[in-house]
Order: sequence, then structure tokens, then C-alpha cells
Amino acid sequence: MKKLFLLSLLLILYGGLCQRGYESIIDSEQSIAVDNYGRPFIGYYDYDDHTIKYAFKDSNGWNINIVTNGDLSGSVRGLKLNADNIPYILYYNESENAYKFAIESSNEWIVYIISVDKDLKVIDFNSNGDLWFFSNTSCRIKKYNIFSQLWEELPELPDVHYNRCPPSYNYEAFGINDENIVHIGYLALGFSVKYTYFEGNVWHIPEVVVNPCSGDICYEYIPLQLSIDDFSNPHILITAGSKYLYAFKEGVDWKTEEIPLPSKDVRYVKMQLTASGEPVFLFNDFSGAIYFILKENEIWKTINFSEGGSNRVSFTVDKNNNIHLSDVWNNQDVQKSASGCITKIYTYSNLIYAFYNGENWQIELVDE
Repeated sequence: MKKLFLLSLLLILYGGLCQRGYESIIDSEQSIAVDNYGRPFIGYYDYDDHTIKYAFKDSNGWNINIVTNGDLSGSVRGLKLNADNIPYILYYNESENAYKFAIESSNEWIVYIISVDKDLKVIDFNSNGDLWFFSNTSCRIKKYNIFSQLWEELPELPDVHYNRCPPSYNYEAFGINDENIVHIGYLALGFSVKYTYFEGNVWHIPEVVVNPCSGDICYEYIPLQLSIDDFSNPHILITAGSKYLYAFKEGVDWKTEEIPLPSKDVRYVKMQLTASGEPVFLFNDFSGAIYFILKENEIWKTINFSEGGSNRVSFTVDKNNNIHLSDVWNNQDVQKSASGCITKIYTYSNLIYAFYNGENWQIELVDE
């Protein structure tokens, strides 16, 4: 990512004032995964080179491979490893309105292209070539396999609050477990949050996760994310205004806890699970601050990532409960004229990796 990303400027001089006529947008998404040994793997889009890249760390340091060249607009939606640590990268090409599924084979990358309607949003994928989409038009989940090229549409969800669709994609949270069972938390009729899963060609009877009203106080809950632990238990992250709730099952009953936030000014939130099924939350506020909230011995704990970051940061947790983080940091050189007007802005995009071992953060520059 060492080349310069040159942003053109349109300068209009009037009355001795500099008027900005450009839009500075640097956008990058990446995804990080770790293997059973805690080694990190990162899939990311290099805006400097218009390239999808893949980085992994071994005993010799970081290795960087080019997945594809010439994608003028791309964003990595996910990276996963199979049992043999073979990487699978899913990314979206906006200019082609297509998802691309890249598989490494003998040090080369095989790329499958999935052209889709704009109302389809990908929700998950696996190393068997299965991709799940949610349709903002029909409010149904569709499954596609890149090898068979066959589509499958799941039945209509029961009791869904359909006047939220479109765009009810914002009101559902999905998870796919290792047995390819679809789990969903969604906004139901009456504005309660419900949970169900699809198995045996049917949706099971929905369970109420949380009701919108408690006494005279009512909230509009929105399920943001659903994750399935190794024991097939669902965990749901829910927002209600400035509050964030963690919902989980205790026996046959759903329990909710409010997550204690250091800041109410949240712009980005994400949940991952530890090997034992405990949640780890990443919150990013509008000042750029990043902090993690997790439980230790039933007590909420906050870990600050002092360097801050973007709203595209990705993280995961290894089997020893260590946090691994990847992000793109941007540095700028600004050139000005003698009168003080900006003439050029150069933006350098740097991919970084950070590791938290329970006490300290270790930060490394992966690609500059």
C-alpha cells in the first residue's frame, strides 16, 4: 500500500478565500481470522493499487499475496479458514455489482463471480462455497453454492414485522453454525425481538428474546448481530436508542444485560465470542476511540485500544482469549499555495495489526 493515493482538487478562488471543491473519501474494509495456533490472517482491499490482498504471519514475519488486480471498487466482506488453514475470501465489487469468492489453491487464487440483484445483501458464507443472502424485496433468505451454481430460497419468516422491509435488512441479525443451520434474531410484530432457526426445511417456533415495553416505558429494539458459539447457543447484540443489550440463553430462557459503555457516542459496534462462548464487544465512537468490553468472572471489563482507529476495524478472539485486530490507518501530506490554499492532498493507507495478550497491546505495520 505504498503508492500515493492522489486526490484531485478543484480550487475556486474568490474574494481571497479558498473554497474546497473536492471530496476526500478513503474507504477500506478488511477481515481478520486466526488459526488454532493463534497466527493471524488478513484479507483486505488496497485502494492505492486497486488490489485485493491477503496477508498472513509466520515465523519469518508477514507475507503478502495478491488475490486479484484491477478491481476499481472493492470491499472485503469476510475471510475464513478451513480445517487445513486454506483461506477463503469474499469481497464485493461495486462497479460490477457482483460478489467474488476467492479460494487459494496451490499458491494461486481461483475467483468465482456471483452477480446479484442490488436488493440482495450477503449475510454469511462457508468454506464449502455456500453463500447466504437476505432479500430486501421479498424479506427472505436465499442460499447459493458457487460450485453447483444453484439457488435455494428459504420459506417466509414467521411473524416478521414486514413494514420494515425494505429495508428490513437493518432489522435482522443472522448467524450460520457449522452444521449450516440458519439462526436469526429479528424484529417481530408488536416490535418485540424474536429468535428462530431453520432446520429440517422449516422455521422453528419463534422465541421471544425481549419485549419492547417494561411497565410504562417502551423501547424500539433493533437486533444488530447474532453469533453462534461452539455449543450451538445463540448470542444477540441489540440496540435500543443509546443503550446496547446482550441477549443470551440460560437453559430455555432468554436473559438480557445492558452493556456498560464508557461512551454513548457510538458509531460502530461488533461482537465476537470466545472459545467458551463468552462475548467480546468492540465499540468505536466518533472521536475514533476504540474499546473492548468483555466479562471476566461475571464482571464487565473494559480494555482500551489507545491508538484509536477507523469505523472499519476488524477483530477476532483466539482460543486463548487473546484479541487480534486489523485496521487501515491513513496519513496525509497536505500541499498549500503561497496564499495558504490547499492544492494537493496525498493520502497513504497503511494496514496495521494489533495483538492484546491480556496485559498489553502489540502493534505491527503489515503493509504500507
